[in-house]
Amino acid sequence: MKRIFLILFLLFKISVADEINFDIFYDQNITNQQVDKELDRLLFILDKNPNLINKEFGYNERIFSFFIINSKIGNTGKFDFERIEKVLQFKPDLNYNMYRLDYTSPLHMAIVLGINIDGSKWLREDENLKLIKILLKNGADLNTKELLTTAYSANKFEIFSYFLDNGAKDTTRILFSIAADIGIFIGNNGFSIHKNKLENSNERKFARTDIFKKFYENKIKFLKELVKFIELDKIDLKEIESFIIINSILDNKSAIQILLDNGLCELTKSCEFLKDTANHYDSKEILKLLDDAK
Repeated sequence: MKRIFLILFLLFKISVADEINFDIFYDQNITNQQVDKELDRLLFILDKNPNLINKEFGYNERIFSFFIINSKIGNTGKFDFERIEKVLQFKPDLNYNMYRLDYTSPLHMAIVLGINIDGSKWLREDENLKLIKILLKNGADLNTKELLTTAYSANKFEIFSYFLDNGAKDTTRILFSIAADIGIFIGNNGFSIHKNKLENSNERKFARTDIFKKFYENKIKFLKELVKFIELDKIDLKEIESFIIINSILDNKSAIQILLDNGLCELTKSCEFLKDTANHYDSKEILKLLDDAK
């Protein structure tokens, strides 16, 4: 009898797995009602076989993924938190990467969902943040790599601040990303900026325009928030150096002031690097800052 029961159970498990078809969630023409019906069907399947909650189907697809990524969210601009809470009762592992790509965990995706290719947004940031709080409450790892960088890249300042306030520590690529974005913005506005160029008068003039200042303030607020929670000696030295180089080229004293105010010259190597770099590019405003700091 036990053997017959086991065979029947395995047959049921196989048949249930076979009937799960995620293609419908990729169909842009699916209605909201059809999405609801399919999500309810997934909940029914899980109720019959909870062990499927962490099973990988097809191209690293898991049942939970489609509760936070489906066309209904795009149509309504809102997550279906009622059904999300229901699927979370099956205790899914929330620390997997979707699509077999790095930094595509549900937590990473919760940050970037709602952003179009052109940077415009169709989800309010508080909607993303509500989902993030639910995921963290249910086992998502706050120390997953590059959460802060993902929030920065998505220009989600409220989420960035929330992560820091709740103990996120991984600062990988944040300063490098800010430095790179400054360089890209300068280039996109018709100027040439690279570390082997010593004459940068035109670039420095542009860095004092309102156009640059508006862009810069939107980026530098992330660094200002970061150093409220993370000491500079916890940030990769090479990233600090990249940040110093591009702001020395522009003689951007306000960016360097943030580093000095947060103990840069307590880090001997970094302080010496700043002095050498400012001298190399004849960054008069930054050199004056260093003189005043003595």
